[in-house]
Amino acid sequence: MMNRTILRVFLFLIFILVFIPVSDSKSFPVPGQGEFSYQLYYYYDLRDRESFIQVTNNDNTSIDVHVQIFQSNFSCNENDFFDVYTQDDTHIYNMSDIQSNDGNPTGVVLPGNSYGFVVVTVYDRTTNLSENNPVLSGNFRIVDDSGYEYRSVAASYPVIDTTTMTNKFSFNFSPVGTTTSADVIGIAVQNAGAGLPNVSFSTDTTFSLITFDQNEFAESCPDETFSCASNIGLNNSITNSKGAIETLCQSTPYTEGLMRMSLTGTTTADFFVGFIGLNNGTNRGGMELFTSIPDTTIVASEP
Repeated sequence: MMNRTILRVFLFLIFILVFIPVSDSKSFPVPGQGEFSYQLYYYYDLRDRESFIQVTNNDNTSIDVHVQIFQSNFSCNENDFFDVYTQDDTHIYNMSDIQSNDGNPTGVVLPGNSYGFVVVTVYDRTTNLSENNPVLSGNFRIVDDSGYEYRSVAASYPVIDTTTMTNKFSFNFSPVGTTTSADVIGIAVQNAGAGLPNVSFSTDTTFSLITFDQNEFAESCPDETFSCASNIGLNNSITNSKGAIETLCQSTPYTEGLMRMSLTGTTTADFFVGFIGLNNGTNRGGMELFTSIPDTTIVASEP
């Protein structure tokens, strides 16, 4: 009887080790895709490109917003300004000539080869804190001189589901339209979310990678560290659109498949957003947010 009990305990422990995943050191809130929020995240690029950031106030009252611009290729330097939106108001910021909502200069002038990310937060000047007020929506558009465009909704800090967390992301890639180049973008920040006046960047975030081809053959890749708004290539077949040598999986020449990323090690980041842009180098391109894979726990029962 005793041997039987020991065997059952042993089998149960094996079940836990095999079937219950070990949690990574940290998880992030799952980025929203189009729902209203008090904080939005965008990517911009002026390297032989034009970029346009659209912000909409969906409330029936006026709001203040804090606009922060982080330049990846200038040590992630921050430029910022404040703006005012009346009820049901929309404004588009041309990143080559940044004018405020009332048409006046903001004082922010970016270099012609700048690229990075933008954060827009609802802001209360009286309390010096962002309001937990989910009234913002937005999107962005990047027009490349070669003829293709990228368009995407802004990523939003979650307000509908604030309990679901993730430490895994993925995205698909395919040769539809003869994909030749990619913009793989990862953004990690601190001080994200409600109750804080400023998002800040002072952190790197590292992921372990597995890529799958169209036949679901899996191959691991070296870990990748994203810093500021890193923009790199996918692999040796789909290289970076702007000439970056770095790729996610240099040794895997898949032209179609899936990339899966899992947080590894420790990070001081509070929030992570990823975008994948694919283009054919001439007249076709598209961009979308990474897919978040929510954390799950498998509850085991004794056999």
